[in-house]
Amino acid sequence: MIPLADILYPLYQCPKASIVIAGDPFQIEPIVQVDEWKDENIYKMINLKDFQHPKTEPCSFQITNLTTQYRSVPAIGRLFSHFTPQ
Repeated sequence: MIPLADILYPLYQCPKASIVIAGDPFQIEPIVQVDEWKDENIYKMINLKDFQHPKTEPCSFQITNLTTQYRSVPAIGRLFSHFTPQ
């Protein structure tokens, strides 16, 4: 939910900056104050379209898919996994 304007500077510092972006593209969208940005998100900004074979722009960012959740009981976790695109 971080404002996209706060992501731009470190994102475009490419090899100089070390940033970690953790999130779920299927959850809450970022908070924006500019209507033109309401449908934008970090995944679109780095042109990340596929988590199976991730490629990013303008730099090649390391993408690590997290596959284990610890917040729900196992039965609910399996339900989430069943309905989440792989």
